[in-house]
Amino acid sequence: MEMKGWRERLIAARARGHFTQEDCALASDWNQCAVGEQRAMLPTVVICTSLLLGPEDETLYELGRRFYAAIKAGDIAEAERLLDKIEDRILEMKRRSAHDADAEAPEKAVAG
Repeated sequence: MEMKGWRERLIAARARGHFTQEDCALASDWNQCAVGEQRAMLPTVVICTSLLLGPEDETLYELGRRFYAAIKAGDIAEAERLLDKIEDRILEMKRRSAHDADAEAPEKAVAG
């Protein structure tokens, strides 16, 4: 059985008019929610020291919490909006991570 991504789940929910129990269960788990999906693709960007506590980034934590609340409430439009915000935040974190790595590169070259 193929695991759907959250974008696909939102499209299916919109077509059906509601989220499934599986959607709600997955959204409640930091490892399977929209943040967890991003973490699986970018584990060096989305840092979670504990999957029980969620991501270290406070903004991402709050977006993930609100995403789950939207799924649980059946608010498809809000879940779509929050998924966009989660993806935007990940992109911002990825850019910052790349910038920080570039900034450290000259220091390492001088030290070597």
